[in-house]
Amino acid sequence: MVKVKAQELRGKKKLFHQLNELKTELQQLNVNKVTGGSPSKLSKIELANYDNIDKKKCDEDMVNNIFDSINADKDKIKKVIRLKTRDTSKIPPVIIELDNASDKISVLKAAYINRNKINEIYFNSDMTESERDLIKQLRSEVKLLNASLNQKDEYYYTIRNFKVVKLMKKPKQ
Repeated sequence: MVKVKAQELRGKKKLFHQLNELKTELQQLNVNKVTGGSPSKLSKIELANYDNIDKKKCDEDMVNNIFDSINADKDKIKKVIRLKTRDTSKIPPVIIELDNASDKISVLKAAYINRNKINEIYFNSDMTESERDLIKQLRSEVKLLNASLNQKDEYYYTIRNFKVVKLMKKPKQ
């Protein structure tokens, strides 16, 4: 829209002439909007409900395929949610809600065992910010404890249920 100074519109004829020009321009824009305008603009239109339903179904199918590949039970899935990201170049994560905590542990174990089958897909336990901070502190503590051990020691330190635990090394065969 063109900026117009008040002193330029002192005469009524100029004002009516410009008003008619703007009306015709608006009608042309409305016609372009209804007919679709250029094809590149049509490809950028996103239907609100239809597309979201399609994405949700696609996410559920993807999760079912992943569960099949790691030999996990698909019936344990309660809900599948895709989060939104601020950065459009990153793929947004998918949260999978399971029936109970034991199901979560079994799925995480199956994913760990079959991690070679699913490249570039990572399973993580959903934690709060305070839990993530605690795990970070525990990891640094475990790293220091394991660094202080001798190679000949028969045990090592690791994290289990938000605690540092001392475990025996498995004998090499």
